Amino acid sequence: RFDRAAIVDRIVDELGDFAALAERVKDRRDRLYLDLRPALLLVREIRKQDALRPARDCDAIEAKLVELAGTRRFTHPRKGSGARYGEDVTRETVVERHRRIVDVLQNFRRVADADLAACLRDELQAPIAAFGRLKRDAGRLDFVDLLIEARNLVRGHDAVRADFQRRFTRIFVDEFQDTDPLQAEIVLLLAAGDPAERDWRRVRPAPGKLFIVGDPKQSIYRFRRADVGVYRQVKRQLEAAGVPVLALTTSFRAVPGIQRMVNRAFAPLMAGSAARSGGGAEPHQADYVRLSPYRDDPDRQPGVVVLPVPRPYGVRRVAAAAIERSLPDAVGGFIRWLVTESGWRVTERRSAAAAGPSGAGSGVPVAARHVCILFRRFESFGADVTRGYVEALEARDLPHLLVGGRAFHDREEVATMRAALAAVEYPDDELSVFATLRGSLFAVEDAALLEYHQRFGRLHPFRIPAELAAAGGRDAGRRERLGPIAEALEVLRCAHRRRNAVPIAETVGRLLEATRAHAGFVMRPGGEQALANVLLIAELARRYESGGGLSFRGFVERLEDEALARQAGEASILEEGSDGVRMMTVHRAKGLEFPVVVLADPTCRLHRRTAARFIDPARGLCALRIAGWPPLDLLDHEDLEVERDRQEGVRLAYVAATRARDLLVAPAVGDGPYEGGWLEPLHPAIYPAAGARRAPLPAPACPRFGRDSVVERPDGEPA
Repeated sequence: RFDRAAIVDRIVDELGDFAALAERVKDRRDRLYLDLRPALLLVREIRKQDALRPARDCDAIEAKLVELAGTRRFTHPRKGSGARYGEDVTRETVVERHRRIVDVLQNFRRVADADLAACLRDELQAPIAAFGRLKRDAGRLDFVDLLIEARNLVRGHDAVRADFQRRFTRIFVDEFQDTDPLQAEIVLLLAAGDPAERDWRRVRPAPGKLFIVGDPKQSIYRFRRADVGVYRQVKRQLEAAGVPVLALTTSFRAVPGIQRMVNRAFAPLMAGSAARSGGGAEPHQADYVRLSPYRDDPDRQPGVVVLPVPRPYGVRRVAAAAIERSLPDAVGGFIRWLVTESGWRVTERRSAAAAGPSGAGSGVPVAARHVCILFRRFESFGADVTRGYVEALEARDLPHLLVGGRAFHDREEVATMRAALAAVEYPDDELSVFATLRGSLFAVEDAALLEYHQRFGRLHPFRIPAELAAAGGRDAGRRERLGPIAEALEVLRCAHRRRNAVPIAETVGRLLEATRAHAGFVMRPGGEQALANVLLIAELARRYESGGGLSFRGFVERLEDEALARQAGEASILEEGSDGVRMMTVHRAKGLEFPVVVLADPTCRLHRRTAARFIDPARGLCALRIAGWPPLDLLDHEDLEVERDRQEGVRLAYVAATRARDLLVAPAVGDGPYEGGWLEPLHPAIYPAAGARRAPLPAPACPRFGRDSVVERPDGEPA
């Protein structure tokens, strides 16, 4: 129970006593007094409101108290100078009383926000129930609904469960570390030796019926409810039932150099997880099993390259913004050198399997298709993290494929087409018309647009001046300068008149044909990607119409909505196996492998600072932040949940490092590690101990880069 009114009254009284103490300062310019003034002003405001109203406004006072608890100037004040604060008050007394009132305010904010989350939870029950009714009336289920209904069917109906158990005589589950509790429950109920058993935690599988394969070190899908704890529970349950457990340690993928680095980095981080989880608590980190080699190291090239960030420093120290600006060009330069100059060779999967451990005869020169750049994220505070890497590759004429990116609507050519379609639908929208004429479709010069506006006024497809539309005319020079504008407006006018009489894709195609835009887009840097993105708009129009879309305006509005929501990924111009650098997130790359892997975006944090959720299956409890306010159950377990996020971050770095087959490229920042980034687990293997830093590199070492390399030092000495 949260008796807010009584608690607010007590805090206001205590704050009033503190304000009276703070007012006894002898010098109103005292720095401590100046930083405590927000509390004094709040007390005066509350007393003024109390004098005007018959009852206190608890909502308003709660908001003010929470705001004061979050005001850094008040919670971390300057101490001032001198032992005496007032005539009869020591500075130490005021500081101690301030510390106590800050503790009270911050605890109040914690509890008040938790109570607000609980109130919102109750308020949300009605719309949640209404949403459930809407789904039921429409005959629709989402993915979690499918799991819940399947589990309820199998668990709640003995005849159904027995029938499924007879039909499915062998069950094989791969990637078991990615299953959530619902999926694990369904699997065990189907494999139960006792048809009457309904509790999946007590299931003993029928002999030979269930076979599962999983690697808890690769459990990285907590956001999909997968949990290492579920994996451990099922493993113990099967072991207790007599199911044998086999540990597979031989890695057929990577060269030994990569395996040694991975073992060195992650063995300490994934060992002793039970002890680190605190006493007898359930461990939530995988136990490390060292990778054993199968292949041989190549003779003349390294398995791991540490790529320095050329310009990582801000004003006086390593800065995240400087790293984010500098690293993409270094990565682009390294990949170009690797593909065109290095002479290094990699294995392709089919030939590597045929060649055996030595890899003899299986090597092929490194090509762009062999390289994958792995990211932890694609967006950071709304900014596209991949954009710098895309531009670095395009500048070097390296084909690329952004897998699952959300930068489609940020591309210049896509914005141009959106503006053109808006100008077709809304000829009165002068801004869209101007953007279309100024953009890359028509490319009208600013001087001509300014002269047209001063001479004829508005740019409007249905108000083309007669002297520009006519073949003759007195001023041939003006017609030559402004004629392209009239022609462009005529194209938009014709498209507007026909837009609802022909398929939307045909309108898009005619715009491109009338402006000869195909050649213009493909001739620019990264032109293949630009043209593919433009053609994707026509494909989106076909999908819109085949899905029941009825109007050109509806498609234009959908494009604008998707641009605001950043829903569409870039067009794919490369098929699997074609010659292009892949860029994808680690989550999407899980289960895949690449000859060369470049780890990118080292400034992304390893884990969140606050917990997003807490789940207690025994109590049937799921505690989530609602509108940013955490309930008490989440706050009480926040340290545990943050530690689970950190452990998952370690596993994510492990998955990234183990995608490489022949070469792993990891960024390094300055002389020491960049603390807190998602690649921090690799630091023990990347940065040698202080006493070993000047030891000679083991042969073979990475060759020196050319003098024109982007990783060249300012003094000309190659890095």
